[in-house]
Amino acid sequence: MNYRIVVAPSAALQIDSALLWWEQNRAAIGLLKLEIETAFRLIENVPLAGRAVKSRLFGNVRKLLLRKTGYNVYYQLIEAKRQVNIVHFRHARRRPL
Repeated sequence: MNYRIVVAPSAALQIDSALLWWEQNRAAIGLLKLEIETAFRLIENVPLAGRAVKSRLFGNVRKLLLRKTGYNVYYQLIEAKRQVNIVHFRHARRRPL
């Protein structure tokens, strides 16, 4: 049974901003969108796929690297609700959370 994915409003803005930047600055326009969709499907089916990390902003989270584009998806697993909360989205070259 799949987990339900909930994207925090701030994470949704970060994703939209990255998609806009990618569209304006990269030739492979659909690559980031495809990689995000693939990552969400993976997290939905295998929520432990991301590496467990500690974040100053979010405490215990999991981080999944989107290898082709270099972005990280940060999420929290709510096992009791079978839910995954996407809490942050940012490029891996930026300072850690």
